[in-house]
Amino acid sequence: MYFEKPGKVNTQETLTLAGERAKVLGINEIVVASSTGETAAYAREICSGFKLTAVTYHCGFKAPFEHFMSAETRRDLEASGV
Repeated sequence: MYFEKPGKVNTQETLTLAGERAKVLGINEIVVASSTGETAAYAREICSGFKLTAVTYHCGFKAPFEHFMSAETRRDLEASGV
């Protein structure tokens, strides 16, 4: 898939297409990169029915001993099975 412009404006369509293709191929797990948790939240909604794993930056990426994703967002995603 090619998009006219780069950026997060393409995230929802990309996740929709990935979910559709995964279903065709019989894939039941999806891994997404999500620095703030926004993409993971979209994926949770769009790709329901899949085991979803979100990968984020390591602790200390921006500042020592600091997480990039908020603790609240991480708890919310983990509570929903991500």
